[in-house]
Amino acid sequence: MRNFARRLEKLEAGIVDCHGLIRFSPRWLGYWNGQFERMQTGEDVDLTGLTLADIDAMREMDRQESAAVER
Repeated sequence: MRNFARRLEKLEAGIVDCHGLIRFSPRWLGYWNGQFERMQTGEDVDLTGLTLADIDAMREMDRQESAAVER
């Protein structure tokens, strides 16, 4: 059981970002959407942990949501 718990912790560490959020979860998306909104108002925002792959994935998710709404 210890081995299983250790392996699970290792897997979880790979999907949690530096802010403790699970990538692409609703909380993660909400956090980054808030950061982008603050950035658009001119506030200095810490983008540590956000990768270009994350931005691309978020844009794709937004496109898919928009397409689903249009249907």
